[in-house]
Amino acid sequence: QVSSFDLDGVPAMAAEQQQDDVLQYSLPDLCGVDPSPIVNEEEMVAAAQRNVQMVIKHIFEIPDTTVTDDGVLVTLPKHSIDPSLRMPREKPLPAKKPKTRWQKFAEAKGIKKKKRSRMVWDDNVKDWVPRWGAYSTKHIEDKLTWAIEVGAHDDPYEDPFAKRRAEKKLTVAKQKMREARNKLEAVGKKLPVGVPVGNDIGRGFKRKQTKEQLKEALRRTQIATGSRGEFDKLGKNEQVIKQTKKTKVHPKKVNEEKAEYMKILGRITKGGEVNKTQAAKWARTSEEGARAEANKEKKDKGIDMGSKKGTKKAPTKKKGGKGGGKGGKKGGKKGKR
Repeated sequence: QVSSFDLDGVPAMAAEQQQDDVLQYSLPDLCGVDPSPIVNEEEMVAAAQRNVQMVIKHIFEIPDTTVTDDGVLVTLPKHSIDPSLRMPREKPLPAKKPKTRWQKFAEAKGIKKKKRSRMVWDDNVKDWVPRWGAYSTKHIEDKLTWAIEVGAHDDPYEDPFAKRRAEKKLTVAKQKMREARNKLEAVGKKLPVGVPVGNDIGRGFKRKQTKEQLKEALRRTQIATGSRGEFDKLGKNEQVIKQTKKTKVHPKKVNEEKAEYMKILGRITKGGEVNKTQAAKWARTSEEGARAEANKEKKDKGIDMGSKKGTKKAPTKKKGGKGGGKGGKKGGKKGKR
């Protein structure tokens, strides 16, 4: 709402100015856009004064006005007068919320959501009770159920009340897992392999698995034995899945670690100054050791880092000429004829 104010001192608009109204109005934003060009500062001041008068004139021409003790109050419209005028947004458009599995299913089947009443009639207490909550029909029924009939195939020594509570907890867990699965599927992701969902909780998988899920299941199976698959026989055409290895860090005592670092520091700083040559040698030795360790691990996995596919090593020549050995055919010391 905009309150009226004193316009004394503001020169009245000329008839020509009122006729030459070229502004594009967005009254909800209290804005008017003038497309006419401006040459100098004097024209800019005059145009600003004229445009403000035109905007105020259109505001107080709105029919939805109220006269109060404080003055005339105007309720601004929700839409601009000129539909072609688009004012920029202060913030970006909100991201479109992805649809859940239930929303997609409801749209495909034409199911419309119906609002249910909060109170329902309960025949046990002959009164209206809440549909949800502590005093709902389910809680009342649980309190009134003091005996449960044991079926012919049920265990007579099993507590039926504890079994019912366990089934309810399992139902809640299934629903939570379904909600988590639906949220991940809405953003284009899937639950990791090995996590049962819904009816799969408490029983084996029965649904079709993807290639990635089968690969992950095979990887876990190959290291499921006590030797982590080291002595297991592979099946026909079974592929060995690459396993991730964790680097074992052997803890050292504080004195041993300190002595090791002081030894390295003593090699580098001989004579009180930093020996750059020694420091470079130590760094190169450390890098070569780390590289050799990495090559050893890769070689253990079946990858030969020293040779390339399709290349052969050239045969090495023996010293000593044709005769080989130290003296050749004639028994020379260095193989000379």
